[in-house]
Amino acid sequence: MSTLPITTANLDTPKVPERARATPGGSGFSQALQAAQKKGDGGPRVQIEPGDTLRGLVRAHSPVPLNEPQLNQRVALVAQANGLSDPNKIIAGQFLRMPSAEASNAAATPRSNSHYKVLNQTLDRAVAKGYIAPRDKPVVEQRIVAMGKRHGFSPDDFARVALMESDGLNPKATNGRCHGIIQFCEGIARGADSVGLRGRAHEIAQMSVPQQLKLVDRYLDDVRVGRPPSASTDPRPPHRVALDDLYLSVLTPSARREKRTDVPLDIAGEQARALYVDANRDNAITRESLSQGLNRHANRVLSQHQAQSGKPMSNERQQLAARNSYVDVAMLDSTAAKAGLRNP
Repeated sequence: MSTLPITTANLDTPKVPERARATPGGSGFSQALQAAQKKGDGGPRVQIEPGDTLRGLVRAHSPVPLNEPQLNQRVALVAQANGLSDPNKIIAGQFLRMPSAEASNAAATPRSNSHYKVLNQTLDRAVAKGYIAPRDKPVVEQRIVAMGKRHGFSPDDFARVALMESDGLNPKATNGRCHGIIQFCEGIARGADSVGLRGRAHEIAQMSVPQQLKLVDRYLDDVRVGRPPSASTDPRPPHRVALDDLYLSVLTPSARREKRTDVPLDIAGEQARALYVDANRDNAITRESLSQGLNRHANRVLSQHQAQSGKPMSNERQQLAARNSYVDVAMLDSTAAKAGLRNP
């Protein structure tokens, strides 16, 4: 749905600045800290000294070295545990509760639906990157699963689409004209217009993932995902929507008319390299190449995240990662615009 695949520069993990200093005062913040401290739900208390930062304190009091995704995740958890709305603002003289590693791990992995492994791994990665607050993970999962049932697609397939469109549910992903987790674009009868935000697509990037998912649901209704294209109302359950149809609904709905899997699709503009036959932009995009590219890309991104976070990959995933290693990060970069989006 984006006019440009999102570049790695747009997808950097949001970081709390190391130099964000502790400041005195702030009654609302102080009350939040005191309220959190009264909960008494475990973890050592650490007094904030002038010049301290939350990232620095978390790093200093971690029993093991933390890589960037782990540090970002733990900062978010400590901020949540202490009721901090802004982790850049901490108050010298106050105390912070540092949850134990066990408590942090439990908070970081709320109960989830194990049936959808790709979705769960995508959500874990989104939390680690700061795209989703840990407390929002169950809400996001529930909404995606509910949308899948309503529109007839697999929640795992929605995760694969999001990994391609927004680095996996980055709400701020943008190329300047298209914004959000599925890249709502400006233009008449295009994504932002279909959800009532014509001329205001940029506002979507300021919404949280749970808020954007409501817009996604409205958009999928508008392009009739899982429903007969000509019927205004249809009480029947949605038909099964395959990965290629789901992605075409986001990218170029009109291309769904071509049902053959090996025929070039009418998709304007340059797309991510992975979507072309043999991952080669000199070739066409077909339904088959599109599905293969989305699966390869999702596997590669999630395997990389598992390796960076120190989680062991299964033998099957290791074999898939090795087999698909030719799909590199450059496939997310493009200097030409994707066009033809939202063309019925």
